[in-house]
Amino acid sequence: MKKAATEQSGAFEEEVGVVLGRLRGALAELLAALPGNVSKGPDLRRVVKLDNKLCWKVVKVATAGNPLAAAIHVPSPTNMKSLLKAASARKVPRDRREAVAQAAADFEKLVKDHAGDRASFDSMVSAYGDDPAAIDLTHKRAAFRANSHICGMQAETQLNCCFLHPAQDPGMLDIATLRGGLNLRRMRPDATWIVAEARTADNDGVVRREIVREPLDPSQETTHGLAPLRAFCSEPLPRFSTVGGQGGFVLGELAGNRVGNASAITCITADVIRNAASCYQDEHNTHGELVAGVHTPCHVLIHDVLIFKGMFGPISPEVCVYDDYWRKMSRGATVPEAVTLATREVVSCLGRGPSVLPTPDVPRYAEMARYAFARLGWDGEQFEVYRCRVEYPVMHSAVVVRFPLPKAPTI
Repeated sequence: MKKAATEQSGAFEEEVGVVLGRLRGALAELLAALPGNVSKGPDLRRVVKLDNKLCWKVVKVATAGNPLAAAIHVPSPTNMKSLLKAASARKVPRDRREAVAQAAADFEKLVKDHAGDRASFDSMVSAYGDDPAAIDLTHKRAAFRANSHICGMQAETQLNCCFLHPAQDPGMLDIATLRGGLNLRRMRPDATWIVAEARTADNDGVVRREIVREPLDPSQETTHGLAPLRAFCSEPLPRFSTVGGQGGFVLGELAGNRVGNASAITCITADVIRNAASCYQDEHNTHGELVAGVHTPCHVLIHDVLIFKGMFGPISPEVCVYDDYWRKMSRGATVPEAVTLATREVVSCLGRGPSVLPTPDVPRYAEMARYAFARLGWDGEQFEVYRCRVEYPVMHSAVVVRFPLPKAPTI
């Protein structure tokens, strides 16, 4: 199946390359026939007196080193007609104008045959462009705006920070987590805010051990151990409650009905699970996976993983973005069956200790981490910091930072 998909992708790429190559060549010949030296958008605008954006697109296609990268810049049929009309007025030979018209028609047929409409086609070819990440960001920003309206809420930043530390029991680890949203705003009075989502399970999505969460702020004890970290929440403290869901999920909900800037709050939760998981591979686990579920439209997700030095040996974490990862896994899906979304996120090693944590996205972040380390009795300076920063994360996706677990030492 994968081989067939690869072959189909290769055939599509080849066909697009041929059609775009002809269009690029035809446009280059047309520009060469115009009076003066037309090599940039402003040059073309000066000669043909057309829109700035249109002229930029035409030159972009005509001069593209990679024809596939030029696909998203091809002008619409209406704009192409305007270009050819202007070229005719500047005495460009008919054969060059007809070559552009034919190549443009072939391109439009390509779009119709493979995608049906231009927006879908542009999405299909975005992976072949010179800057696919920029194209992804444009779509994710649009999705953020739409989801803010549909969901009735939005946040400036979603924080998910996990601390991994050796447990008292040999071969096991403790996990502490800071979660929450900064500058959460309700856009509709009846919108429900889920500011924290927690779950601990094996790689196959099965919960095989009893999970007991302990709040880092004991004054905020809740039913399921997921509680606000009062010192780092806005005042007055938001009304917070927890709900236990199916499949081992615990959700933290906020109450209230104010909207807009008047509703803006910050709510950070903090908890620890002792003996949460094994440090080594076993029949159910091959990787350490730290999951940040995106439950609120937000500008930025900060997903940090802090690992006590030497716990797993040298590691190079990777990041995968899945469609509704944990819920699929809890229903028996495997990782290959969990749909990977077309985003290009990375994990960076920032260094060691709380001093490398500060970011404009999370005010007082280092102070927050030091508070957590003090409550836990852990030496924060001994933790390696790995960060995945995602702009406009996709709603209901799961951003998973993962790394291979070492094999257990032989006795």
